[in-house]
Amino acid sequence: MKKITKIISVAMLSIILASCSNNKNFDQSMQKTKEAIIEQKFEQAEGFVEMALESKPKDPTAKNYQSQIQFYNEAMSFKEKKETKNALVKLDNVIEIKDGSEKLVEYAKKDKEELASQKEEPEETAKKEEKKETKTIWNADKKNKLRGFMADFSVTMDQSYKEYNQTSDVDLYGVGLPSALLNGNWTMAINNQPVPLEWSETGEGAATYQLVAVYSDADTQPYLKKHVYFFIIENGVPKVYVTQQNQGNEENYLHFKVTENNELNNGFSRIVNEK
Repeated sequence: MKKITKIISVAMLSIILASCSNNKNFDQSMQKTKEAIIEQKFEQAEGFVEMALESKPKDPTAKNYQSQIQFYNEAMSFKEKKETKNALVKLDNVIEIKDGSEKLVEYAKKDKEELASQKEEPEETAKKEEKKETKTIWNADKKNKLRGFMADFSVTMDQSYKEYNQTSDVDLYGVGLPSALLNGNWTMAINNQPVPLEWSETGEGAATYQLVAVYSDADTQPYLKKHVYFFIIENGVPKVYVTQQNQGNEENYLHFKVTENNELNNGFSRIVNEK
């Protein structure tokens, strides 16, 4: 009987010692987990909390720490990939866990604020640019309206007018327009006088003549029937100039005059003056 009692006592002592050892290991691992989080060594923190759970697999606090660390690491991975939406979801997961690491919650809230500001910045910039653009004489919206107007004008005139710009020329009897004028090989002339010309996306600039659009039927019309229209903001006033010049001259002047087509003049003026 005494022998059996001794065996039971030894077994109970072993259990108590093992329990004490487990508690000690758990406490040490959790302490190291917290220190690693403070030092922002999250991979180490994840390893330490796993060691703590080996000692106490069902401990709720350790499990919360483990979940928070995993969510936070995932959030940082998404942040690095510029996947802001996914990163914010994971940060929310960190914050929503109760009875876990307050330090991780603090980090998550700070990262959320940073990501939110980065997300809003492009939107605010776009709004400012849009507001700035709408205040200029000419802008992308008016360019699109002119494009639609010229499509209707082509139908009315039973002609095909194509759009050209500073990087896309129309060939008018061997002269590429508008680049030949913009690069100085040729000079725009009105009433036999040279005039300063520059391409503009806003209708505003240093030169008196701000070229905002070019349309021509040169690709489809026969010889001597070709037109090139320059849509110009001249000292803030919209005007449509036309040339049909088919020969060169000593001055390399390309002569323009205000078009006599009232539909073009009035249409362009209406688009430019829209608020």
